[in-house]
Amino acid sequence: MTESVSPSLTRTGVHPRARLGLAMLTLIFALNIVDRQIVTILAEDIKAELHLSDLQVGILTGLSFALVYMTSAVLIARLADTGNRRKIISCCVAVWSAMTTLCGFATSFPALLAARMGVAVGEAGCSPASFSLLADYYPPERRAFTIAVMQAGAVAGSAAALLVGGLLAEHYGWRTPLVAVGLIGLVIAALAFSTVAEPRAATQASAQARESFAEAFRFILRMRPFQWLLGAGALAGFGTFSLQAWMPAYYQRVFGWSVGTTGSVLAAATVIAGVAGALAIGRIADRRLAADPGAHCAIPAFMVALAVPPSLIMLFADNAWLSLAGLVAVYLFTNGWQPGVFATVQSLMHDRTRATAAAILGLVVNLAGVGLGPVVVGGLSDRLQPSLGGDALRYALLPSALAFAGAALALAMAARSIRHSVKGASGE
Repeated sequence: MTESVSPSLTRTGVHPRARLGLAMLTLIFALNIVDRQIVTILAEDIKAELHLSDLQVGILTGLSFALVYMTSAVLIARLADTGNRRKIISCCVAVWSAMTTLCGFATSFPALLAARMGVAVGEAGCSPASFSLLADYYPPERRAFTIAVMQAGAVAGSAAALLVGGLLAEHYGWRTPLVAVGLIGLVIAALAFSTVAEPRAATQASAQARESFAEAFRFILRMRPFQWLLGAGALAGFGTFSLQAWMPAYYQRVFGWSVGTTGSVLAAATVIAGVAGALAIGRIADRRLAADPGAHCAIPAFMVALAVPPSLIMLFADNAWLSLAGLVAVYLFTNGWQPGVFATVQSLMHDRTRATAAAILGLVVNLAGVGLGPVVVGGLSDRLQPSLGGDALRYALLPSALAFAGAALALAMAARSIRHSVKGASGE
């Protein structure tokens, strides 16, 4: 039996306000990452003033944010599938920006924690609703690249959080950058409300609202290509986020790099290779889509598979710069899987389930990547330390590198399943 194919797979044409919408959504994505990550560069100053422990800092920057973000994302995404996405995105930006501003006025750990959780609630609604909007702005053969543009905005936001946050904190203290980016976000929320187009008619949204939460979940989870995408996202997320979490420590422990050298070198590698990889792979996948309906998964599958050899060079090279060359190759080949995968989700799903499906996939990626990946690597490193000493982290990171091989296989199977679905729908 084959799955039905969403009507969006054959839709053509570009929305007249697509470019403006994409520009605003990319700006919002960048702001999303700035507000999420700026606390990491301010952590030491916050810890000193509020007399926090490392555990409390970890809760602020990771655990509390991730738990609230993941539980809120699916619920807000369901609203995005049945309501006005422009209003939802604008409201989410306003909420997380207001909460970021409040972070700058916090005088205790509980107050700062509550504000950070508010940031997480607001940011949880951004990605799924944005992906759903892009699917109405652009036809399938342009979606991977447009999502890659948004991902490039996220990479720029990550770099801006470190650069702007650090400079402002150095001259004006840790509270100033939080208040500044929060107030800027409120302005962007107003701009989004007035400029982002909502192609969905109110009558259409009202009709879609009649479908229950359970019905939408059943429709999404029984689609065979989506099942493969969940596996691919879990494995790729595990590899991606565990490397991001531990490679700074790896270069400091194995090669003796200073914190400053590690930060500047890895930041440059992330921005250059990450943006180039995402845009290039997104563009190639889009161009292949006319000839291969599974191209949005097949091209990332090939690229992610190519990342496995350089990841081994990255981990086991005795020369720091040879290892760094391997890392750059890994970032180049692996930063393109998300645009292709999320573009596939938007094309597979009906309008009433797009945001929810993107949120479910994001939940799996974050659980396996942010939640599980760094913990598994850290636990393995501790276990291997007595026998391997300084090489423990090398071998603890090996499952992260091998996870890309599993992700490539799952992506290839998703592409195969999509091809069968299209053939079945066309009666071939």
